[in-house]
Amino acid sequence: MTRTTDIRKLFLEFFHDKGHEIVPSSSLVPGNDPTLLF
Repeated sequence: MTRTTDIRKLFLEFFHDKGHEIVPSSSLVPGNDPTLLF
């Protein structure tokens, strides 16, 4: 059975082989943003 980590690795390797750059994950919501409602 394929694990999710294996699928993610294959996905990233596929795009890396096509010339894309792999960058670390980051939050979509910036920290300490006073304009957020919650």
